[in-house]
Amino acid sequence: MRRCVSLGVFVLVSVTAVSLWAQAREENRVVRWAAPDLRSTETKDLTPQAKAAANGVGAKTFMDLRTHKVMMAHREKAGSPELHKGETDVFMVQSGGGILQVGGEILDRKDSANGATGSSIRGGEKYQMAVGDVINIPPNVAHNWLLTPGQSVTYFIVKIEEPR
Repeated sequence: MRRCVSLGVFVLVSVTAVSLWAQAREENRVVRWAAPDLRSTETKDLTPQAKAAANGVGAKTFMDLRTHKVMMAHREKAGSPELHKGETDVFMVQSGGGILQVGGEILDRKDSANGATGSSIRGGEKYQMAVGDVINIPPNVAHNWLLTPGQSVTYFIVKIEEPR
């Protein structure tokens, strides 16, 4: 009897956990982000966040779906290199600009379940990114913003989950 009750409780907790996880993801739908609204988000939210943050980044997630995530970020400082194991990044520069280093090898690499970070990138390509530029960064490709003091960049991000 005790075993049956334990199994029942386990099943109930498991079903509840899966249900809550599924509810945390939004439903896909048509959404338009108007340029004036994005500019307002940049100036009122992201830029102050970035200036206050030790890493110099302010970010906002607009949608978090099972297949993709839509975000915007503002950087006041150079980043740390990273790569993502299971997602493609598409960046669209909204304001400012800088050099985006893509590819190559992450030095002092620290792996995690979702990707890796490190101190810098050896090799790769350096792209001068400006307003209106778009770049696609596949999974497992290192990337890092190389901003000089006084530079900033705001970019719209679509993170696409790769099929597992």
